[in-house]
Amino acid sequence: PWPWPNMSIWRLMAWQLMGNGKKSCAETTRLVHDVLLTKDFNLKDISGFNAETAIRSMDRSEVTLASESKSILEQDGWKTDVNVDIQVPSCEKCSEGNGRVFTVHGLAYCPLVSVIWAVFMEAALKWFHLTPFKHIWKSPVMGKEQ
Repeated sequence: PWPWPNMSIWRLMAWQLMGNGKKSCAETTRLVHDVLLTKDFNLKDISGFNAETAIRSMDRSEVTLASESKSILEQDGWKTDVNVDIQVPSCEKCSEGNGRVFTVHGLAYCPLVSVIWAVFMEAALKWFHLTPFKHIWKSPVMGKEQ
């Protein structure tokens, strides 16, 4: 295992140094301390592990979660899957004079009134300062308060 003291370190360093070269020393150290040395890490759990299969599984679960979260957002007053037209200026002269119109699909937003309503329902409202301050400005030239 030269130049390292044992085969475990040799294998870890060989893993870091092989491949595309994008694995940093910090990432390898983090792998050891944040993954391999944790109490709940069990080597038997990763027998037959394949990263591509794990990523595909995560992607499928994210699709399911996204569809569930849309309904949760809608229950909370959010508008989802909204298409918004925006005008983008261009160097070319346009007959309408406003540039080209592009549609941005699939946006989500919460109407401002819903946001204000939700904030006023929070327990933290008692800490908000709702009374406006009186703004006084003294003119350095005239010396009068305005």
